[in-house]
Amino acid sequence: MKSLYTWYSVSNYFRNFLKVGLSKPDEVGSSILSPKSQDVIIHIGAPKAGSSAIQKFCKMNRDKLAKYGYFYPFHSLDVNNVSGGHSILEAKLVEGDLEGVKKILQKWIDTAKKYNMCLLLSSESIYGRANDLASILAGQRVKIFAYYRSPISALFSHYNQSVKRNLNKGFLTNYVDLILEGNQDRYSGGFIRLWIDRFGSKNVTVYPYQDVRDKSCNIEQDFLCYLGISKRTSCKFAFSEKAVNSSYSLGALELKRQLNFILPDADLSLQNEIDWCLQKYSDELGLPTPRLIELIPLEKFKELQEKFSVTNKYMKDNVLAYCPENFFDESLVDGGDGSTGSSEHVHISALIDAARAIDKNPEAKKKIKNLISIRLSNLEEINLTIFRLADIFGVPYQDPIISKFKYTERQIRILSASTAGGADICRETALALEANGEYVQACFFIKKALELRPNGRVIQDIYKRLCEYNF
Repeated sequence: MKSLYTWYSVSNYFRNFLKVGLSKPDEVGSSILSPKSQDVIIHIGAPKAGSSAIQKFCKMNRDKLAKYGYFYPFHSLDVNNVSGGHSILEAKLVEGDLEGVKKILQKWIDTAKKYNMCLLLSSESIYGRANDLASILAGQRVKIFAYYRSPISALFSHYNQSVKRNLNKGFLTNYVDLILEGNQDRYSGGFIRLWIDRFGSKNVTVYPYQDVRDKSCNIEQDFLCYLGISKRTSCKFAFSEKAVNSSYSLGALELKRQLNFILPDADLSLQNEIDWCLQKYSDELGLPTPRLIELIPLEKFKELQEKFSVTNKYMKDNVLAYCPENFFDESLVDGGDGSTGSSEHVHISALIDAARAIDKNPEAKKKIKNLISIRLSNLEEINLTIFRLADIFGVPYQDPIISKFKYTERQIRILSASTAGGADICRETALALEANGEYVQACFFIKKALELRPNGRVIQDIYKRLCEYNF
């Protein structure tokens, strides 16, 4: 550790500062005049605003960051270079172990101070934990850094993530309806405003997270600028050429949504294996992430615009360090009328293609096929999603019998009468099922009718007839 960090010096730090000015957008400058002026800097997210990219970058460049005065504690990455950063803090907070969090942070702070550094942390999992962190870090010199993503731009990514990791089975339109109906501090900036309330506006810096399709934007370089490391100096750092934790392709997304119907909540290892396969597949496919307006009805999109109009203005005027032109503008590109590529209408070929990515993990595919077989053998009602998955993954099954059961107009009149009782309902239901060839169910209802009216002559005759089917 000592050999890694001791060559950092104040003179080296200021020499780099004096050679060139800060290379951030003209509207903003670094709030970190020197790493030594702070005890802790925390990057809190927001979720789906480049956190995985920053965490991978910082992990790749721990030694370089140390040379410029920042101690970035180790954390792991998965096979697709995705991590939760320093999510051990959130894990302890979920357990209610505030003392455990305090011990971890104090250990890291002590290590940073030992080498004359500032502790640098990144974890979007603590995005909603401003109160806890303010209490735990009382007395420390703390700066908070966040990226803020336009709510409408973020919404599809959040839906994507809910399908990826949280077993969401609903369509995107269902997700949008929930957003329209409820309080959405996670999207509108309410959580960030809470950090400002607890740590003070001068200690919280919020950058706009711009569309990754804008090649002029470099989130890692902007983050270095916030830390006071100039653009000229940043060339000494290693940058990843590939996007990290991008959204699934629409085919992979719809496949995972359907798989969520059979995946057990407790089997996290299988969920992770599927995610690694589909994430790698989507990354290699390299398709641009569609805009929300291309995926939902135009009237829903306009409702979202109206919902966030007030909070967008507040964030622009009072919170963002700078705001690029059209940052909140999510209107159609190149015309069109919206809803052109909804995940609700993904072609089956795209699902089959995405499923081939799981072939590279034979054990995961075997588990999926077994789960499909179990669901097929226990179906209480026709679930077309399960049969579609069986087709995609090659699980054999017998064609389901789809009932055409319905009452005749005469039966409806009988059942609608004020004098109709339970025996009448069971009798007419048995007759309707018999007419549809569903004899097992018909026998069940006529037996129930006979229990309710044992002396009913018509019910007795129907019962005798149905008994001839040997059910």
